[in-house]
Parts: sequence; structure tokens; C-alpha cells
Amino acid sequence: MIRKIKSGITALLISSLLTGCNFMQSPMELLKQPSMDVSQAEMKRAAEQFLPTGSQFTIPLKPSGTGSFRQADLDGDGSKELLAFYKNLQAGYEMGALILKKEDGKWQLQDHIKGLGQSIDYGDLQDVTGDKKPELLVGWSGADGYEKELEIYSFQDKKAKRIGQYTYNSFSTGDLDEDGKAELAVLFRNNKEIPSAELHLYQAVSGELKQTAKLEYEGGYPAGVVIGQASKDRKGIFVDIGEGAHSAVTQLVFLENNTLRNVFSQSRTFKPYSLPSEDVDKDGVMEIGIMYEPPGTEQMAMAEIPWVNRWYKWDGKDGLLPVLEEYSNYIFGYRFIIPQNWIGKFTVKEIEDNPEKGVEFDYIGKGKMPLAKLLTLHIVPQNKWQEQEKEFKKSQAPYIVLGEKGQMVFVGVFPEKENKLSGKPLQEYQELLLKQEQVKEQFEFISSPY
Repeated sequence: MIRKIKSGITALLISSLLTGCNFMQSPMELLKQPSMDVSQAEMKRAAEQFLPTGSQFTIPLKPSGTGSFRQADLDGDGSKELLAFYKNLQAGYEMGALILKKEDGKWQLQDHIKGLGQSIDYGDLQDVTGDKKPELLVGWSGADGYEKELEIYSFQDKKAKRIGQYTYNSFSTGDLDEDGKAELAVLFRNNKEIPSAELHLYQAVSGELKQTAKLEYEGGYPAGVVIGQASKDRKGIFVDIGEGAHSAVTQLVFLENNTLRNVFSQSRTFKPYSLPSEDVDKDGVMEIGIMYEPPGTEQMAMAEIPWVNRWYKWDGKDGLLPVLEEYSNYIFGYRFIIPQNWIGKFTVKEIEDNPEKGVEFDYIGKGKMPLAKLLTLHIVPQNKWQEQEKEFKKSQAPYIVLGEKGQMVFVGVFPEKENKLSGKPLQEYQELLLKQEQVKEQFEFISSPY
């Protein structure tokens, strides 16, 4: 599991191996693809003629899957405009977006939005005013540790009009009150004598975004915010607040009578490290994650503990219901869902400084110490796979290839039959052993939420 106090350099180096990209590859470099489909090529050619001198197209960091070019009907006239993001390499921190419209068969520049930053943190089109037309949400990001700037533009009379500007650490949009209009939740750190995290909610009023509610988390720092389903019939705001050097809590916030209300006491969702909420079981309802130390690791330094994530759903009142447990390695980008019959009977051991050996899941019975191996997940560089595969076959170790990601091969290795167990512990252990297809079902590739 990734931990914030581990070296960022290590994460970047490993990430470069996993993605197959050059070290410190920028969003602009990601544009250098082998080929482009016709529509993308046409958009690129159209926007290039209006690109400021010394500039290059860039890709917003979020949301996932966003490209340099977008087409959408911005003004509601039935024809699509072209939006292109760029970064000026000669003007230092200048970034921007070009808005083009096709008139008489030719692309013409309609407007030009400029911002300051090292990267475009966010770039997307969403209807946040309820006028059935998309607004442009663009986030400008400076150096790490600095607040970011969100600007929202609507399109009127062939021009982009800024209707909102907000400092943020994190933000999210969603229709909280099911009125057909999206709300905007902005989480940021204020500049008071004792800095605190603040959550501001903005709603569309007469075509404009106005702040309608807010909450303050005294002494906390903003870690993340997501608007999502708290249950099948109710949406909420999931707010992650940092406390101290690295610990955090998650609050579930509801909008009630134009007031924001926290559901939980802070102690209920306390966790040693921040863990953003997500729909981990993919049923459409968000879960709140709280990590715990697996048995036998209590004396380890916090940075070395192979934390297990336990995920909960809101119980409809002021409590939580456990849903599942999983081990995630955000550096290598994978997750292993813990089988239900393992819970309370296993521990995890990370094999540090040797990624080819990965992580080991062990049976512990009623104690805390490993008694027998259940499964080992190996991570093997592609250029060493043939050699490692020979070793597996030579040792007759049963294994299954779970997939490849970038320059790594992910392998599940099953335990040998011999162990020192007998009687009831042996019977219980045998019931926990997984088949190849079960391991495949429990394993998945993920992206880092940090």
C-alpha cells in the first residue's frame, strides 16, 4: 500500500515502468501517439492555426480519459464548437483553451481563455446552471502544495463568460437535491490564524452560481471531496479531511433545508492515512474506506505496515455497515479483494525491496502469526519474465498469470501442498485455498486515487 511518507521518487520510478513511458513524462508528451483518428487529426489541424507562438497542446490531468480536444454544442445552436487546451512553453506559466466554431466551412476562433499554472488540473464540460447547455470547468494548477484555481465559463453571444472563480484543493459536481441542476462542492483551506478546511456548496440561481451553504472543519486540511450515492435513493457529499501529520477522517454530508449536515462523529471514520471514498463494489453506491493493520504487524513502523482496506456503506442512520476488505498496492496499480471466508483468518506480508516477490497472504487461524501460505502475488518485469517462468516450472510451483500492465507481469503463485498443519486447523486452511479462476476474479488493476 502506498504511504504518503514514502519517497515520491520511488513511486515515480516504478510508475514509469508500469506505464511504459519515459520518466517524468508530461501530458504534452503523451500526445505523441503513433496515429490519430480522422476526427482528432482534423481538430488538431483546425486548432493549430490559432495556437499562440511557442505553445503546444496539452491534456488536462482530470477527469480520467480527457484529451486535448473536445467537441460540444456550447451555445445551444445545434452545431458543435471545438475546444482545445494548450500550454505556452515560452511564456512560463501561461496556459489556456481555444474555442473554435465552423462557419462557411472554415474553423474560426470564437474566444480564447487564458490562465496561469504549471498544468491544467481539470478540464471538462458540464451543465452546472441547469440551462441544458454545458459550461466549461477548467482548473489551473501551480506547484505542489499550492491551492488550485477553478474557473467556470458559460457561452453566450459567441463568447465565453466567466460565471465563477474558486480556490480549491478538490471539488465535485452532482445533483444533490434531484432538481435537475448540478451542485458544485468546493473543498479548500482557508487563511485564518488557525487554518481549517472549508466546504462550500454552490447552486444555480437565475443562471448564476451562488454559495448557498458551507461547513468548516477547524484545524483540518482538505484531502478530497466527492458527490455520490450514499444509498440507492439518496446522494451525499463524501468529504475527506486530514488531521495531524497523515491521519484523516471521512464525513458524509447531506443537504437538508439549505443546510449542510455531517452524519458521523469524527472518531467513527478515523484512519491512519487518507483513503478517498469510492464505489469499490461497483453497485452504484459509494463506500467509505478505513484501513487497518493486519495481525502480526502491530509492532511495525506505520510506514512499513501493509495496510488492509475495509470498506463500509452508510447504514441509513449515523453508522456504517462493512461491505468488503481488500489489499491495494497503488504504486504497482493493483487490488486484491479478500475472499469473505478469509476475513479474520489471514494476514498480509509485503516483501520489501524486491518487487518481483510482491506480497504474501498467510493463514493465521485463531492467532496472529502466519501458519501457512494462502497465496503470493508476484510482480515480474517483462524482461525477466522468461527467466522467472523457468524458475516456477522448475520448482513445480502452481501459478497463474493475472495480467500485464506496462512493463510488468502480475502472477499469482499457489502454496505447495506440504505444511505442518493437522486436525481442525488443516481442515479450515484447506477450505480457504483458492482455485485459479477465483484468484482471477479477486484481482483487478486500478489507478491511484492520490
